[in-house]
Amino acid sequence: MTVALSADVEDVGAFVRSRIGAGVVDIDPFPHVCIHNVFPDDYYQRLLANWPDEDEFIEMGEGGIFGLFFRPTASRIPRLGERGLVRAGRVKTFAVWDHFRSIVKRDIIPELATKLSDSIVAMMRPGGAEAHPAIKAEDLEIVHDFLIIRRNSHILAPHLDDLRSLIQLLIYFPEDDSRPHLGTQYFKQVGGGRSLSPRELGDARIAQYAEPLGIQVVEAKRIPFTRNTLVANLNNPTSWHGQHLNERYDRKGYQAFVGVRSDLLRLFFDDVSASLLAQHAG
Repeated sequence: MTVALSADVEDVGAFVRSRIGAGVVDIDPFPHVCIHNVFPDDYYQRLLANWPDEDEFIEMGEGGIFGLFFRPTASRIPRLGERGLVRAGRVKTFAVWDHFRSIVKRDIIPELATKLSDSIVAMMRPGGAEAHPAIKAEDLEIVHDFLIIRRNSHILAPHLDDLRSLIQLLIYFPEDDSRPHLGTQYFKQVGGGRSLSPRELGDARIAQYAEPLGIQVVEAKRIPFTRNTLVANLNNPTSWHGQHLNERYDRKGYQAFVGVRSDLLRLFFDDVSASLLAQHAG
């Protein structure tokens, strides 16, 4: 039974902006924020009640991870069609999640851009801050985003995500707080080695894993997997993270990869890397 949607986008958006605005940026082991109770509780309950049916999701890559994309690309998931969740007759609760995504775009991403602005500028190449002293909401776009289920025995080794993403956004959607240990792991790099630039990768959009690169990391923090929690971190060359799910449980959440517009990639990458990433925009 789904819950009816009320016209409260302004109230929810204001609440979310206030919660993120009051949050603190932690730079250890890399810049990130963690916001508990990011939505009003009644709105969070509405989202839980309208979680899509399992047959709406498709398997993503290896077994144990299932996704429902908001705006899939044809090369990634052809059968979902051009607009993903919009497709007629498939997602019965689309209005609820369309409302949710409007809050992500209008309230969450701009507030994160402000909150992380100093750390974003610090990631720019020499001369970048002089050319573009701040990254604002209008400079950012959702590269791709989806509702996600990570099922039992899905282990994510320490890795960096697609470098087209500047900010990685997670929102946890458990029904209760019984499994805080299943949160996102943040790792600190110890010893030598480095991640690769897009020009050095066979695929400019590929994830990088620490172990094959000979990079040693140790767990520095685990964000508790608790209800109504937002986690966002900058995707910098040392933002190694992962997740260890070793029990029977469906770990539900929302994930978004947020990047700068293609014309701003050269603020962060060499010309060749920026061109390679721009070829895969959207």
